Amino acid sequence: MPNQNSLADESDTQRIPNSITTISPTIHEIEQGMGRTVRSKSDYSLIFLLGDKLQDFISRHSNMFTPETQAQWKFFKQIAKDIKHNYSSIEESNKQLNNLIEKVLVQDDSWIQLYKSKVQKIYKEVLSQKQDQDYTFEQAEQAAWQYALNKNYQEAARVINQTVTSDSGSNNGIKYELMATYYDKFDQQRAFDLQKKAHNEQSFLFKSPNSSYSKRTKKVGSEGISFCEYIKKYGFEDSNDLATHIRAINDDLLYTNYADETNFRASIQKLGELLGFDSSQPEAETAIKEGGPDNLWLDQSTQIVIEDKNRRTSDEIFKGDVEQITTSSNWFAEKYQSQTFYSVIFHPSVIFASDAHTNFKVHVVSESKLQLLKEAIYKLAVGICQESLNYWSAENLQNLFCDTKLLKHSFISTYTVPAKKN
Repeated sequence: MPNQNSLADESDTQRIPNSITTISPTIHEIEQGMGRTVRSKSDYSLIFLLGDKLQDFISRHSNMFTPETQAQWKFFKQIAKDIKHNYSSIEESNKQLNNLIEKVLVQDDSWIQLYKSKVQKIYKEVLSQKQDQDYTFEQAEQAAWQYALNKNYQEAARVINQTVTSDSGSNNGIKYELMATYYDKFDQQRAFDLQKKAHNEQSFLFKSPNSSYSKRTKKVGSEGISFCEYIKKYGFEDSNDLATHIRAINDDLLYTNYADETNFRASIQKLGELLGFDSSQPEAETAIKEGGPDNLWLDQSTQIVIEDKNRRTSDEIFKGDVEQITTSSNWFAEKYQSQTFYSVIFHPSVIFASDAHTNFKVHVVSESKLQLLKEAIYKLAVGICQESLNYWSAENLQNLFCDTKLLKHSFISTYTVPAKKN
């Protein structure tokens, strides 16, 4: 999976993860890696997309690839769906895939005819859909920029406002932020209000001056109901894509000095949301450091304050790490006026250093407990992909969460142990 190289790229990935500005360079690298045969009418090749992150990225952003790539991706997904539907065992599925690979390599006439007819049909559908698309945010952004160059800031803001929708996950936050930039030229109070609204929509966007932390709303509902909302929010249409997404989250849950801390915290946030919590990253989301935790999971009955120390290699939890979870716990107690919560550290060790002290009971997701958690997440992904997406009602999902022991109320007892003194 191509990585962002510059600090600006990393910032955009965090602030506006689904914008064309952020995604286009990665798409370009992926299509370059696929090679010219994807676009060729005479050459042929077999392309293996290895890794859950890469597959998850393409699944979630497939509509932003070139029409040629989209057509072949959709064709491949249909083949995979047909094999899954018609062959229940892994052995039979692999046999069919191997037969298909052989037909491609020997350029079997029947395969070539099928491939060309199917891909050409899908290609025409993709082109038609692109032509029918509504006025896009990117087009509006360009038009607004032209108005702004002529100092017509009111019209620039109006053009952006036309793209704001009522849909969840529609990137309204960045639209409000851009509108605030234009409103600042003629109505600073409105600009302030819009920037505040932008931050409420997408918490990694800029905060208005003098604004303070806004308390999160505790999530209500079972794991099954919450996961149905999760599927709808992120627009999953296929259980294989959903399973790949879950495995991609799991891939970043690593205890090693080489792991990426930012990716780990992001995966803990996604995991919390997947489990049915209101999940956030208070420290990263606040412009001014207020002592908030790396992650915060909130539910009506379970509240978890989290510090992530996934790059630690020592056999004990240092004094500084214990002070950090203490500060975060005090922050939560003050902000939420509550003493009913769990203080959790993700750390390979369970033993406090001799000079480490805290007045909170600290729970640790140790190395062995993290492995147990990862196994449960993997089982969830396996269970998801065994049925079509239509099968996964809230009730069936709840049963799967029970079977895999991924329940909010028992997370602490199942996947943590109390920290010990040296």
